[in-house]
Amino acid sequence: MGEPPMATGAEAAVRRHRLRIRTVVVSFTAAVRSAHRDLEVGAAERDALIELWRAWAISMLDDYALNAKPLMDAAGLNDAERKALEDEMQRGYQMVRDA
Repeated sequence: MGEPPMATGAEAAVRRHRLRIRTVVVSFTAAVRSAHRDLEVGAAERDALIELWRAWAISMLDDYALNAKPLMDAAGLNDAERKALEDEMQRGYQMVRDA
């Protein structure tokens, strides 16, 4: 087996972009689980905190969505690769909304 080819700067940027999306989603869902398990506050306070975190996560995903098109252009992604990245963004949004 050979070594994988070196990624261009643009390809590495796309990988970092995907990692950021996943990090936001995982951080948010972990915070929600922790809030339900560990917070010793009333339901209203807990729900308000979760909604604050949800707003943060969506704002982060919105920022990443704004940066996605120039990133995809710079990386020279084909239509299928663009669709895959866009789908990943949408899954991230959906996971945050559903948590």
